Amino acid sequence: MRYITIFLLITILSCSKKTKQTENKIQKINNSTLDFEKVKILEKLYVNARNGLNYRKKPNGIILGKLPYGEKVEIIEYTGIKDEIADENRIIKGEWLGIKNYNDEKTNKVYVFSSFLDIGSNIKLIKKNLSIVQGIYSPKSEVFFYESGKEMFVDSLLKFEIISKDIFNQLKKKNIDYINRDSTNVHRNKDTLFIKHHKFIDNNIDNESRINFKYIGSIDFLNKYVILRNLWENEDFILVDKSTGKIDSENEKLLQLARKNGMNLLGFPRISINKKNMISLKNSSFTQQAELNIFKIIKNSELQLELSLLFKTWSPSENEIFWISDNEFIVKAFPIDVISEYEYGEQIDSENYLKIKIFNL
Repeated sequence: MRYITIFLLITILSCSKKTKQTENKIQKINNSTLDFEKVKILEKLYVNARNGLNYRKKPNGIILGKLPYGEKVEIIEYTGIKDEIADENRIIKGEWLGIKNYNDEKTNKVYVFSSFLDIGSNIKLIKKNLSIVQGIYSPKSEVFFYESGKEMFVDSLLKFEIISKDIFNQLKKKNIDYINRDSTNVHRNKDTLFIKHHKFIDNNIDNESRINFKYIGSIDFLNKYVILRNLWENEDFILVDKSTGKIDSENEKLLQLARKNGMNLLGFPRISINKKNMISLKNSSFTQQAELNIFKIIKNSELQLELSLLFKTWSPSENEIFWISDNEFIVKAFPIDVISEYEYGEQIDSENYLKIKIFNL
């Protein structure tokens, strides 16, 4: 009798605990306005549905919008609500998950179906989406930005081709590195970097004013030093005249994200094989987009900005960009939301290899 009483007591407590958990789950589902700073992220996944993934007000509820293929989502609730849905003549089983929604302040928690998410290893670039840009600038025209998310394609300016890793490795052998790493005329004394006719002073304060300079090398036929500038949340490159110490600033006003101290290149300066063109390509931490700046090298060894583009769907691996002809370069690339995990050392096997041709150079 004693054992029966203990068993009944444990059963009642267990049922009570489950009932409380169910009530909490319902309360969490109904509470769609959250303080992001206080909400714990349980998991980060990526949309693997090629046509996008609907997000809803509640599990299997009203559709509020659609997340694009490859977008990263932050899981903040495992609802435990299992379901089956029909997708292209097949039945898919999964769970409804609560995620952060950055598109609507009033409904900042929404729900998606788990079967259309994965860890990122299966996310690949789609050729038709490679030429989508969020912003485009040319000195010969106007600046276009589409903050509302309107898409614009640049197929008349660039041609994209997805290539294999083997072809990429074979083609990159054609690249010529025009950076001379000789540092004979460069030295550092504590916080100051000295080069001929010029000096750069670090500011090591631990806030947004922090800035550090590092000598990379020189581009001899341009007569320029290449300096890496590390900033609080980003980095860029500046070019300095070897003879005068003057920082190139002629094109500063033409660059989308130019800073006040002269020409800056978000990505490493890469010279084409014929020495007539240069590109700078990097993912910007400010725009969360890949920025490509295309320059012509004119007769007096000055740079002339031709085009600046902000790509919406992909981002480069910064050390894997190579010219293969006078107007073509190759790049190891990732879906835009996957690149951050790759840069922080995550094992993401979703790299892609692109060949990009620039028209009218």
